[in-house]
Amino acid sequence: MTSSFRFTRPQPSPGQIVVRLLGSVVLMWLALLGSRLALTPTQVPHLQPQDVVRTVPLAGAPALTVNAVTDAPLTVAAGSGSALSAHLLGSQADRLTVRTARRNGTLTAELSHTHQPDPPIMSIMSFSHDDPWKQPALALTLPATVPLDLNLSEGRHRLTLDLSALTVRQLRLTGRRGDVRLTLPASGTTRVQLARRYGSDLQLTVPAGTSRISGTVVLDSTPLQLRVPPATPLRLTRVYPEGPLSEASRALRRQPPAGMVLVSVQQDGHVLVFQTPQLTGTPRLDLRVEGDTHEVQLEVVR
Repeated sequence: MTSSFRFTRPQPSPGQIVVRLLGSVVLMWLALLGSRLALTPTQVPHLQPQDVVRTVPLAGAPALTVNAVTDAPLTVAAGSGSALSAHLLGSQADRLTVRTARRNGTLTAELSHTHQPDPPIMSIMSFSHDDPWKQPALALTLPATVPLDLNLSEGRHRLTLDLSALTVRQLRLTGRRGDVRLTLPASGTTRVQLARRYGSDLQLTVPAGTSRISGTVVLDSTPLQLRVPPATPLRLTRVYPEGPLSEASRALRRQPPAGMVLVSVQQDGHVLVFQTPQLTGTPRLDLRVEGDTHEVQLEVVR
């Protein structure tokens, strides 16, 4: 006995066809929306050397990360309340200069040629090209008050940071080696955190018209220089510690370099010096040096 079965598929009604088409459109729209959401305002597409200058808005995003390979300038406009996180990983630049325009608060960073062909994955700006004479630039437009986070890891960097036109609540510098030249904001409290080792140098410049600088400096083997304008006298009220001195440090204490005032000497012989033409007057500097890590907390008061 043979049994046979026939399966027939009912034809969809016109209403079902419309529903299926609408479902397909919705799925396509959701897929497109997901791809757009994946590229948030804090992420920038991979730039190629042929790309022209571009402006990347942050629109209030909490941070910015840019990975770019280009020899054209890149302009980043930060929204109000945005934080700027700059990561320079690897031995990628001989020189990094960051400065602010006094009128519009534009922060400009110029990077020289890189030493390695491949850019880091997470970097505020990294360049890769064969011509060592090309010096691309990164221009950052920041709000008046912004937390600034610069991470210089590995390699030897020279950082010049002028914050005199901005109100920076906190500046955190991390990295192994590099020379840092920092101009403090003209007013307000700026907390400067340093985690730098292996021969880094820190130089702080105080804007003209400063009436008081106070804070705590924690060093291990980093020379610290504080440079003040010629018209800004300072009175040193508190300096720690006095610790044992090496013979070279004793010589420096007996006869400091021209224009330098020796304030304190670390136990390992590294010198803490301040450059000022005079040490009389109302303005004062309260400074304490201790510990085996780096931390600077300075308050500049008009």
